[in-house]
Amino acid sequence: MRARTPGFTLLELIGVLTIIALLAGALAPNVVRRIDEAYYEAERADLQRIGKALRTYAFRQQGLPDGDVAAWSAALGAFLSADPGAIARNARGHDRLLIYHPNFFDSTVIFTGNWQQVSGLSSAPNAPRLMILSSLTSDVPLGAISASQFDDIWASRDSALFAESDSTLVERVNLNDAFLRLVLVNATAQVPNVQIESASDRALDAAAPPGITALDLHVLQGSRVSLHSPLPSRLAQQTVLLNRSASFSYRDYGGGAIWLSDG
Repeated sequence: MRARTPGFTLLELIGVLTIIALLAGALAPNVVRRIDEAYYEAERADLQRIGKALRTYAFRQQGLPDGDVAAWSAALGAFLSADPGAIARNARGHDRLLIYHPNFFDSTVIFTGNWQQVSGLSSAPNAPRLMILSSLTSDVPLGAISASQFDDIWASRDSALFAESDSTLVERVNLNDAFLRLVLVNATAQVPNVQIESASDRALDAAAPPGITALDLHVLQGSRVSLHSPLPSRLAQQTVLLNRSASFSYRDYGGGAIWLSDG
């Protein structure tokens, strides 16, 4: 009789393949879940970095980018010297969505981004908040939303159009503390000037004794404010980078007039 050749019989191979299939079926869901969790954690970290970068962009660029995905990713990419595509899309290739509160500056005016500080705001922003939305399974299915719909997502309400889950994320950026109050007082009969960043001078009208003239503004943190004497000399008596709310007065002092900090 011929000796049996070492190896597996068909029945043994079927048994091995069956065992492999059973193990694969048991392990596959865990592997897939671990992969999804890794993508989620990476996206959460990326959104946090993007949120912090948008805050820094506001301070250093003295403005806010347009909410259009191509525009804001290009602006932030240029600011960070980074690939705009990596900012616009998550690791699964889906577009991230930047949404400003529709009433960011004013309760009656819709805001969608693209703002540059010029000479300060006459009142504090109404709702200076923005969100970055991301889904790991699809592009975020949202268009223009109302103020109440923005608030629902921000507060994670049951009625929210976009809810956080194990595949959807929301990064919230509150810029309320980014805007500082700047009060400028003229207590003289002269007309001093103030310049914010590189904007044109703003004149403070002469005070009508015994009153005063005041300018109450809100400007971005880090704004450079130059306080000048009246024309034609226009001497820069003080130049400050604002890191907190402040008040300055132009007052008669020692035979002349000068800008003084009110603390």
